Amino acid sequence: MPTVHTPGYPSKDLDRLLALIEAALSALEELPQLDSARYKATHTLYEAMSDQRERIIDELCVRIGRRRPSGRPLRVLSVGCGGGDVDISLARTIAANVGELVYVGVDPNRSQCDAMKKLFIEADIPGVRFEVEVKAFEDFDTSEHFDVIHFVHSLYYVPDPAIALARARRMLTPDGELVVVQAPRDDMNELAGRFYDKTYERPTLFACDLEKLLTRWSWTFEQVRLTGRLDVT
Repeated sequence: MPTVHTPGYPSKDLDRLLALIEAALSALEELPQLDSARYKATHTLYEAMSDQRERIIDELCVRIGRRRPSGRPLRVLSVGCGGGDVDISLARTIAANVGELVYVGVDPNRSQCDAMKKLFIEADIPGVRFEVEVKAFEDFDTSEHFDVIHFVHSLYYVPDPAIALARARRMLTPDGELVVVQAPRDDMNELAGRFYDKTYERPTLFACDLEKLLTRWSWTFEQVRLTGRLDVT
């Protein structure tokens, strides 16, 4: 990628700097891809420096943990489960409340799925049956329905987020809940969004775009903002 020189840019020139970056991206035919192992390593480092994961886990534990189906296990589907760090905490908390839990993870990254499988096997949580599918969500074929389906920072990566959301809703039980954790388009995501747009050759769906989509569909939804911190020292 061409080098963008930014000598002494004050914050008021952010728009100009972003325009320079966008021009540099436009000059490229495509961006080089991170391999699976490299992605896992960099993502693990990022999460270690941020408290967003703890905030997400706390919110999901409260939201999902209150569900108690009668006479059967609670069924949860994690779309874009990654290495399972969020999922293992959720599974522990939910299983303690509901007794029986079927937890299914879907992710196209094999090394991440292997990491999730290792986590769940080592944890050996009583009452929990887990499955991990190395597949993209659009290729995940099942006749099962789920009480909860969640996308935790994963909806950006599916080829068509609208199709994925509609499909997920059809996979829910009649009183099921769809949970999406999506970043806002502000602060550092002004930069990240430009790389996403270039990589996937389409506009990236951020929280404000998701809100507009659900409103247009007349879906009933609740919106909660979780403010996290990232230590870049």
